[in-house]
Amino acid sequence: LVTILEKRSGCPPSHAKILVKIMTSLRQRRSKSGIFLGKDGLITPRDLLRWAERRAESKTELAEEGFMLLGERLRGESERELVRSEIEKELKVSINCNNLYFGENSLARNTFREAVSSASDDPSLKSVAQTTTLLRLLTLVLRCIKQKEPVLLVGDTGCGK
Repeated sequence: LVTILEKRSGCPPSHAKILVKIMTSLRQRRSKSGIFLGKDGLITPRDLLRWAERRAESKTELAEEGFMLLGERLRGESERELVRSEIEKELKVSINCNNLYFGENSLARNTFREAVSSASDDPSLKSVAQTTTLLRLLTLVLRCIKQKEPVLLVGDTGCGK
C-alpha cells in the first residue's frame, strides 16, 4: 500500500507510511453506524487513496485533510472523535476544528466575505447568517470541489440541504 500511495498519488514516503499505519489502526476498530461493513467501516483503501491525493504539505494539513475526509462523514460524535484521536496520535499533531472551520481566516469565512463583496448590489446574500453549521459545510464542500470529488448532502427533510 505504501508503494501504491507513493507512485499513484505522489505522496511522500513518510506520509504514505503514516497513512497506512492509521488505516491499520482504524480497521481494528469497528464502526457502529456501518456495522455490516466489517473492517472497512471507518476507512477503506479508496479513502486512503483519496487522502493521499489531497497532497498535504505538512503533518498538520495531513491530519486536517484526513479528519475532514474520514471523520466528517460519520454521523456519531463518538466515532468522529475516535477517528480524530487516532489521526492526532499517529501524526502527533492537534486538529483544531474551531480554527479550521470557524476561524477568522478560515477558508469558509474568506470565501463568504468574497461572495458578499462581489455581490454588493444583491442584499439577499448579506442576510445569510454565518452559522457554525454553514461554515463547516462550506469548508467541506469547497475541499471536495478543489479535489473534484463528489459531494452527498445528507439530512432530515426541510433542513436546508
